[in-house]
Amino acid sequence: MPPEPLDPTAPVHLHTTPTTSPVPPPWTSEALLLLTHARVTGLWPALVAHVRVPRGKAGTFEVPDFLLLLLLYALGYERTLERFFAALQPVRALLATVVGRREGPAASTLSRWLGDVTTTALEAARAVFFDDLLAHGLRDAPRGGLVDRLGTHHVVFDADGTREVHRQRELPDDPAHPPARRRFDRTCAPGYTGRKRGETLRTRTVVQQAHTREWLGTWGHAGNGDVKAELAAALAAVTRYLAAHGLAAAQGVLRLDGIYGHHWAVDALGAAGLGFVMRVANDHL
Repeated sequence: MPPEPLDPTAPVHLHTTPTTSPVPPPWTSEALLLLTHARVTGLWPALVAHVRVPRGKAGTFEVPDFLLLLLLYALGYERTLERFFAALQPVRALLATVVGRREGPAASTLSRWLGDVTTTALEAARAVFFDDLLAHGLRDAPRGGLVDRLGTHHVVFDADGTREVHRQRELPDDPAHPPARRRFDRTCAPGYTGRKRGETLRTRTVVQQAHTREWLGTWGHAGNGDVKAELAAALAAVTRYLAAHGLAAAQGVLRLDGIYGHHWAVDALGAAGLGFVMRVANDHL
């Protein structure tokens, strides 16, 4: 047997108190950095000025309170909103003070607000966040990229089009129960599921800068969706990103897969002047 190391186990110190002492979540520092950025760069007032969500009773919260809360959840440390709000409780008041609030929205308040969000408000929020990315994103050398043999600098973007399929269980249909409702009726619809098992699905397109992982946008629709419109929005975001960084459209390379391996996607890429690498679904290509 190998000899036992001199210090096999590091000492562990336990501290107990007679009162409750909640432990802050591990993502507290990132949350403080994100909320401070929203106040310092003007993201908060921009959301207040440009995003409108009609509500019968708005309460004391504004649109940025909910959007920044969703950004904290998007940090990815908690798998569900229920676990996120449980972890948020010890630092909820602390994070609220960073943006000048006494407290943040509760889970039920967020749920009601999400039900009132309109398409117009969603597009306005997307535009504000994209403007913030162009104004305060990475610049120059940290932007990354590839250099070809002629010395031309290229930037690669990932465009991922996916179909998320949802299974539906059988619901009771008799006078003893109230009318059945499905939670995904507003976000999913019947469509082509491919090899995946399910009754309804949702189509989504996500675009990010491949080198810096900057998130350029995400677009989704129920059912088969409108993949041509989603690709057009993705191409517009990529070309605007390149122009903001002083690059020509030909210096952008879009990597496509999934639902975009057809001739109409090639035509749209050629019209936008972008380079592309794609996995085709049409044998004629």
